[in-house]
Amino acid sequence: KGRAAVDSYCDVAATTHVYEGSGGEVFDALLNQTDIVKNANKFYVIQLLETDASPPKYYTWTRWGRVGEKGQSALLPPSGARPPLAPARASLDACLDSFHKKFHDKTKNSWAQRDTFRAVPGKYTLLAVDYGADEPDPAPSARGGGGGGSSSGGEPLRSGLDERVGSLVSLLCDVKMMEAQMREIGFDADKMPLGKLQRRTILQAPAALARHRPRPPPSPPVVELSNQFYSLIPHVGAANRLQRLPLIDTPSRLKAKIEMVEALGEIELASRVIDTKAPAFDKHPLDLKYDQIGATLTASHNLPQPPATSRNLLQSRIAAAAVHGKHARRHARTAFEVERPGEAERFVDKGNRQLLWHGSRLTNWAGILSQGLRIAPPEAPVTGYMFDKGVYFADMVSKSANYCFASRQAPTGVLLLCDVSLGDQYERLQAEYRAGASAKKAGKDSTFGKGATGPDPAGTVPLPSDPAVLVPKGKAKKTAVAGSSLLYNEFIVYDVAQVRQKYLLRVKF
Repeated sequence: KGRAAVDSYCDVAATTHVYEGSGGEVFDALLNQTDIVKNANKFYVIQLLETDASPPKYYTWTRWGRVGEKGQSALLPPSGARPPLAPARASLDACLDSFHKKFHDKTKNSWAQRDTFRAVPGKYTLLAVDYGADEPDPAPSARGGGGGGSSSGGEPLRSGLDERVGSLVSLLCDVKMMEAQMREIGFDADKMPLGKLQRRTILQAPAALARHRPRPPPSPPVVELSNQFYSLIPHVGAANRLQRLPLIDTPSRLKAKIEMVEALGEIELASRVIDTKAPAFDKHPLDLKYDQIGATLTASHNLPQPPATSRNLLQSRIAAAAVHGKHARRHARTAFEVERPGEAERFVDKGNRQLLWHGSRLTNWAGILSQGLRIAPPEAPVTGYMFDKGVYFADMVSKSANYCFASRQAPTGVLLLCDVSLGDQYERLQAEYRAGASAKKAGKDSTFGKGATGPDPAGTVPLPSDPAVLVPKGKAKKTAVAGSSLLYNEFIVYDVAQVRQKYLLRVKF
């Protein structure tokens, strides 16, 4: 009913909808406030409600409390109250006045100027919500991955996708998986559900983190910036909802929050990619999602199969890598050839091309396949990246597998093999946060973090379909690098035009 959902705890949720003004403004405010010193981590919901039935009646609904809890609430006027004798317009005006006053009281901002909202210390922060269009809730088949739906003639729809491709699309576009991932990384998905997460809010968070300079407590700047970040990105205490949220006062905590914001950004992008608004009467939901992703995926069993094909090479890559590391029992279920529109045309060949691994969370792949591998935005702090903001690769699957974040509960992961043009390399033995700038200054095309373990160079072979690309498929061995603080080799490029996605592997850990 409308573009904003009535708060599920509201007494009149079943018979009302959130009021929308004549200009399309949605009278729905979700506020958040964190004060680590006071152990305050709280929310405030304000909604102006209109009854579905005519003549309309109006209510102001508020609910407040600690993040993750139901909290307290108030409905004005009470639902059982005697209907006022005044006309509906007077009732609406009274509720509008109540809404405006409550919003200003809690934020010290005017509702009319919410698009230029400025957070005030000690007051609530407005969380920007993406209301989108006024549409009915999607069918279960559109929210999940699988089910079919019916054609305009009532016939069950059949997907035109290869079975393995359809299964992969279903996995990568699973809304429940994304919502579970949001909770796993500590985000309060109940306050900001998938599809309502606005990119503007996510982009504000890196700016708060970029001003962070972790110092030993007590440090007022660290406390203030931690409060700002938690107010923008609602968190639930890990083990106990009453637990104090930790100060972001160490490099490791800062890095974790940067990774969290990146994950939320990918989830927000994925939610837009899979939000198919085209009529689904004569097309299977999986086919619609595949079209939205935009990349061409060909299952390996459909690839040409002469001797020494890419299919055989992919199988040998897994076999060679599976003898090393904690993910030794991984099993490749399916390999896919990937072709992204325009990626081959934009590719910049600087020489020294290698087929390298890239791992990422399941939630990220709809965006990666649709938009390509991307570099962190300028707002993000460089201190969260070992070798500056770039696209990271490895020559050993064990290194990239760590970034899939698979678990016993969710053992499936996805890995990518890319044709990466490394060119002249800026070689490092330990982390350097400004490596991108240093590499550019030195006239280098990429950074090579030289690790203590790597594939045996004797096992390197050319890619059968393109001999200019070398495949480091040798067994793991100690390198001859002395003095390195890195366990594995890392390769970083700072221009996405140096990358072409080649093969995607669905893996069970």
